[in-house]
Amino acid sequence: MKTAMAIVTFFLSIQSLFSQENNWHLKLVNGDTIANVDLQSLVGDSLAISHSGQPSLIPVESIVEMRKTGTSKFWKGAGIGFAAGAGVGALIAAATYEESSGPFAADPGRGGSIIGGAIIGGVPGFVIGGLVGSSAGKEKTYDLSQQRLVYKLAIIRSIVSE
Repeated sequence: MKTAMAIVTFFLSIQSLFSQENNWHLKLVNGDTIANVDLQSLVGDSLAISHSGQPSLIPVESIVEMRKTGTSKFWKGAGIGFAAGAGVGALIAAATYEESSGPFAADPGRGGSIIGGAIIGGVPGFVIGGLVGSSAGKEKTYDLSQQRLVYKLAIIRSIVSE
């Protein structure tokens, strides 16, 4: 059981290495676009951002469109799917293990059975989780061009708090 838990813990820690930050593109009233922006917070009537590692404040009134690029969440989904599948597979294998007997029986032991169950459950979990994760990374566009400042602030506040 310790081996199965070690495998699950390993894959949970690996999946965080593949997570990606949200990248936003801001289109301004003057036609300029600021690409690859990380949204920080609202500061009064301005949006605090980080662009190329440099903090900036953008007046919310000047933002006409916000677009979040579609970053794939494949690895996050695959990691969670593998962990869940491996955990369930290991538990089922542990609960159903029976020692084999007979002249042609090859018994891997309880530990081997648990590892096999983790692999058998983890592989489809990885595939299904990866597919679900990749479908979650869709592009979102917020058209703020016709919105009054009060509505722009409310929309941006909800985006930043996600």
